[in-house]
Amino acid sequence: MMEGMPPFLIGAVVTLFGLALGSFIGMCAYRLPRGAGIVRKRSHCPGCDKAIPVWRNIPLLSYAVQGGRCFACKGAIHWRYPVSEALCALLVWACWRTYGNGLNLAAGTVICCFLVLLSVVDAEHRKLPDRLTLPLLWLGLIFSLTEPAAPFAAPPQAIAGAAGGYSLLYGANGLWGLLRKRAAFGGGDLKLVAALGAWFGPYGALAAIAIAAVTGTLYAVASTLFTRASPNDELPFGPFLMLGSVCTLLIPNPLWAA
Repeated sequence: MMEGMPPFLIGAVVTLFGLALGSFIGMCAYRLPRGAGIVRKRSHCPGCDKAIPVWRNIPLLSYAVQGGRCFACKGAIHWRYPVSEALCALLVWACWRTYGNGLNLAAGTVICCFLVLLSVVDAEHRKLPDRLTLPLLWLGLIFSLTEPAAPFAAPPQAIAGAAGGYSLLYGANGLWGLLRKRAAFGGGDLKLVAALGAWFGPYGALAAIAIAAVTGTLYAVASTLFTRASPNDELPFGPFLMLGSVCTLLIPNPLWAA
């Protein structure tokens, strides 16, 4: 449908689509951890419960025009909404630039939306719910049946990636438990890594874990040195796994695509 459109116009449409997805992801990030339905009630301010009109619910633009505050009660709009919208718009656009139109674009969009949602939930609540990680795992295994192009895995690699990724973090947890008497990763981290293995295979999952481990460690060290954070503070690993996954997804012809 978009074949005859100029590239800049296609990019604009893709970005707007990403913004709309990000708005939905932000709403899910608020409602799902609280057990609220995602379709039963229209968008509303969590502070004053005032319904948000459509013209005041334009992704990013409404946030900027209203100065980051509710139009009714003037309470601050939570960071999850602009962050989800901006990340989804950027990542969906990046997937389009990397893969063009096709199945890989659809797969990349699904992965990015799940990763943004999981990262926001993990950053806010310090948990990665099974109701999000397990569907991502099964979608990866199902997508592998289409025999996709790199960086996505075919069925044997998808199964090996899911099992290997989970086992790697499970083993790391056991070793860390012996050394420090506590787990290094939560159960949600293990299931998310299994899901990444299902999508990207063992090499892709290993690359995502390595990037997440390095960036997470650097962040923890910087937080300890420059803020009042303690080395024993719990660090959400989901956002760093998202970063590693995005690198695996968007860097062309990487070593882990083998």
